[in-house]
Amino acid sequence: MLNLGQFDKVVTDILTKAKVYSDSAKVLLIGTCDIESNLGTYLYQINGPALGIYQLEPATHDDIILNYLKYNPIYMDYIKTIAVNQNPNQLITNLTYSTLMCRFHYMRVRQALPAVNDAAGMAAYHKKYYNTTQGKTNINQSIMIFKNIITQLGV
Repeated sequence: MLNLGQFDKVVTDILTKAKVYSDSAKVLLIGTCDIESNLGTYLYQINGPALGIYQLEPATHDDIILNYLKYNPIYMDYIKTIAVNQNPNQLITNLTYSTLMCRFHYMRVRQALPAVNDAAGMAAYHKKYYNTTQGKTNINQSIMIFKNIITQLGV
């Protein structure tokens, strides 16, 4: 399990260097990691295809490459500097890569990110756009996770 304070600094650094940082994005990604993998406890989905601390599915990974990054060459060029190949296995072993792929996944959504301190909004956004209606995430548990993150990070 990742230390929340240290992970906060890592995510901030990664998003800032890639020029895709916002306070809301940082909280959303940290919450996504907590909900999906218990802050990095699981690198492989149990009985499923999802990979890495954000539990991104290989099909979603490939869709981000083909249908988002292909049309955003600045981001694709940046991804190429941090990963020799754009293989879903990078989601397991490359923290920068997996963090940016999660961020790019959310960047494809037209709906604005919730306010940084809106735990219920963050949980609903994650459920709708990341976990989906077919996912097993419990919205009430997610709200508590986001409340905890917002409190601990002081945002």
